[in-house]
Amino acid sequence: MRNVKRSSLPDLAHAFFPAELLDDSSSACSELGKRFSIAKSQQDSIVRCELKGWSDKPRGHKSCDCVFLCSSPDQPTFALVLVELKGKRVDTALEQLEATFRLLCKKHEPQLPVIGHGKVLAGSLAPRHANHAHSLYHLGIIVAPGGGREFDRRQKERARLLNEYSLKVLLVSKPHAGMHLDKIFKESNSKSS
Repeated sequence: MRNVKRSSLPDLAHAFFPAELLDDSSSACSELGKRFSIAKSQQDSIVRCELKGWSDKPRGHKSCDCVFLCSSPDQPTFALVLVELKGKRVDTALEQLEATFRLLCKKHEPQLPVIGHGKVLAGSLAPRHANHAHSLYHLGIIVAPGGGREFDRRQKERARLLNEYSLKVLLVSKPHAGMHLDKIFKESNSKSS
């Protein structure tokens, strides 16, 4: 059996994004009166990445507003949390979450083999599609105060994201909301959409 080494959260964050986009002092993102934050225990770690200045993103490519990379000593893996802050346009938010996730997968997949759920091997840090092993739990959060009905109508699309990418998507209907990291790990590891 190969020696499996779990990388650190900063190593993982730097594998995805340039250092100037990363912030480990904040666990919240906000835009146009909407805000989402992640509460954590003292031993947990969170790195935030605001995607507005992401130069690896192809011109015209949609992306979500913010990505959080999270770790907890109680969890065997990291969590990748994609956040989109919207009004009512849940369809656009789902497109942006998928586009961001696909770009992150495409950027890393060819050179980063991963073994076993939650195990990172020799610097392998990539999220994987459902037919591959995963090194990350994946969760999409849409903050859309007026989007409840549309979110419910998008059940098939959310199920497809879960099946194809293991990307579970949740709706937060309050404009200023948060979630504890323990709940994020629980939700992202759950297979129901």
